[in-house]
Amino acid sequence: MIKIMIPWENIKMATHGGRRDGAGRKRGSLNKPKLQLASGADATQKAPTAAQRTRALKRQVALCVADGMDEISIGAVLGLDVAKLRVLFAHELAHGSAIVRAEMLARLAEAGDAGNVAAQKALLAVVEPVDGAGGDVKPSNAPDRVVESALRLLQGGKTP
Repeated sequence: MIKIMIPWENIKMATHGGRRDGAGRKRGSLNKPKLQLASGADATQKAPTAAQRTRALKRQVALCVADGMDEISIGAVLGLDVAKLRVLFAHELAHGSAIVRAEMLARLAEAGDAGNVAAQKALLAVVEPVDGAGGDVKPSNAPDRVVESALRLLQGGKTP
């Protein structure tokens, strides 16, 4: 049997928590732990800038227009007067459906470029060649079900 001799003077015991002069938590109101809310605990997250808020509002207006909402309803949702809504978001009110469709086609193209075969097929169904040689391409009048099924695939759902 081998005995190992350990010099106990060199090992600090954790039972006392370092009881010596000056050890431990400092006293005073500046060093007391502060109560933080869960949402404010992450100090790295910054508040959105004015441009980011405006971009989000423009997208929301375009989505509402694409859904078929009238200006009064959109103003009520955003908490804006209809006159101010018309001034700030004139472009989105006029072309909201086209803006949303272009965004969806861009996302479909990105997914196709990343190798998603279903997105590539859906994009081919939306865009068809002008002549048999396959030169220029033009947007087709494909039914909205093609775009809807492509978006459903991109979001991880199954097609019917």
